[in-house]
Amino acid sequence: MRKTLAVVLSVLMILSVAVCGFSVNAAEGTAIKSAADFAAMDPAGTYYLDADIVISASYTQWFKGTLDGNGHTVTVSCPMFTMFDGSIKNMTVKGEIIATDGMSTAGIAVRTVNGMYAENVTTSVNITLTGQKRGMYAAGFVATDNFVAADNTDYYGGAQPENNKSACSTFINCKNTGNIVINATVPTEDVPGPSNATTTASSMKPRAAGIGAVLEGVFCINCENTGNISIPLIDLEIAADGTITNNNVTSSISGGLVARTGLTAAVSPATFLGCKNSGEIVAYGNAAGIDTYLGCSGNTCAYQIYGCVNTGKIVSPNQCGGIICYEYGQAAQYADIEFCLNTGDLYYGDTDGTNYAGPFVAYTNTVSTNILANINTGKVYEIGNGYTVFAHSFIGCSSANPINYYCYYNAVYDPDGHYTMFSMCGDSAEENNYGNRHTIQEGIDQDSITILKTLDGVKSGEVAYTLNTKFIEDNDGILAGECEWRAITKEDGSGTLNGTYAYEYVWHQQIGVDTVPTVENKANTFIAEKNGKYVNVASLEAEETTKAPETKAPETKAPETKAPEATEAPAATEAPAQTEAPAQTEAPAAKSGCSSVVGIGVALVAVLGCAIVAKKEF
Repeated sequence: MRKTLAVVLSVLMILSVAVCGFSVNAAEGTAIKSAADFAAMDPAGTYYLDADIVISASYTQWFKGTLDGNGHTVTVSCPMFTMFDGSIKNMTVKGEIIATDGMSTAGIAVRTVNGMYAENVTTSVNITLTGQKRGMYAAGFVATDNFVAADNTDYYGGAQPENNKSACSTFINCKNTGNIVINATVPTEDVPGPSNATTTASSMKPRAAGIGAVLEGVFCINCENTGNISIPLIDLEIAADGTITNNNVTSSISGGLVARTGLTAAVSPATFLGCKNSGEIVAYGNAAGIDTYLGCSGNTCAYQIYGCVNTGKIVSPNQCGGIICYEYGQAAQYADIEFCLNTGDLYYGDTDGTNYAGPFVAYTNTVSTNILANINTGKVYEIGNGYTVFAHSFIGCSSANPINYYCYYNAVYDPDGHYTMFSMCGDSAEENNYGNRHTIQEGIDQDSITILKTLDGVKSGEVAYTLNTKFIEDNDGILAGECEWRAITKEDGSGTLNGTYAYEYVWHQQIGVDTVPTVENKANTFIAEKNGKYVNVASLEAEETTKAPETKAPETKAPETKAPEATEAPAATEAPAQTEAPAQTEAPAAKSGCSSVVGIGVALVAVLGCAIVAKKEF
């Protein structure tokens, strides 16, 4: 069984960053006080906002410098930049962008070439993009780092340098709250394109997301989307037998944070640590809460998704996933989805077993996917009526065989018995991959999945405790350790994340308060079992501390009961004995403190000792 701790970046470290935040240093460079100052910036300069400003015209040069918002707000009616390879931080970008020409757009940058760096930035820009062009992209931060073809210059604006296929953008503590809509319809006549061919429903490829629509590589820490991201289901038609047809764009992809990652077989990582989506995500083709479509054939990077949460509703009549929708790679390139939580409901349509919905990943085309210690409380619903045969699967697959994955300890809420298959790959016994289909019972038998009929165990802390226990058992009692960041260094030296940090792989939950577990390491939320109940370790510590003085109280009174005997004896001989009494009264206090430490030790041993305790089923 693969040991993953050595390659895991820290959820605990991530969340401590979330609690502590990044300090905002004194702003450096030249002050920006107006839109005119903004337009006059040197593309390689260092600037900071000295006032809130309003921008109605995009900065058209290729910006590679630094812009520190210094806590100010930029109001926009167009993208701030056409091409951006610099650093942006400490600001809020708000406003509304309405584009009717089909040209890609975003709150901050239409395009990055080598990757942008953003930290402590919130975008609250409502974006509506309408048109019939190929490659319409819209996002809160950046539309794309992918250049379609030389004759598509009108898609992005400005000069078009060669695209760096190893581009990787970094987002830290970034958030999108704006709603993003792409109204894409299929034209009946030729439109601009590489060969000026007639655009079809499958060649449109619109992409919408809260952070980035199309990115070769992306690294996100503590990023969040709360906006609704939608490529609407236009003219959706549902026949009596449940068959779904429409005149909409079948290739559309919407994602809470990112829509499409890793388009070329290069160094194209996708890493999401402690990220969240609560917006409703809608697309005809693929939709997911965090990153919708990862990878390509021959990619050289794995995709790491740790401690991420989706609470939003996900809708697609084709494929949709709570965390990831579709991932593609080779044996050494795979999605590693661990300690993620999905509470959002999934809505999709299927009549023949070729479309999929999954709480963590809907469909995989790589043989090495990791799905470990995740929790789902959302439900799966069908779009349409009249189904005669319908099977929900935990995961969809092609040549991959999920039953052989490092796939363990996932808890899925399914009160209605909808999950009839563990993995599904077509419905015909003659298909090449039919042997990779497995029933839900097979998944249960190998401890890949536990079906929850109620949420009682989730609310009580039992599910979190059990998954923690199994994880520690599987990793030889190891719960914490050290791991190094992958370096992310931009051309100008900014955005470097290096160092060694402690990490912790564990579910937390404040019993009686949190209705679902969390990866946030809040105070006193580690879970232990005592007398068949699930309690926080802090509760055990407090209990031991309060009980210790009570058990030792009689010892402090012992000298007093002997006092009369001392008065009968010669005073001179008994004086030393009475001087010893204070020492005896101090002893219980010392023991009380020691007892408290022992109590803490006992509590921690009770938790960590699960490495040798027999597995508790739930």
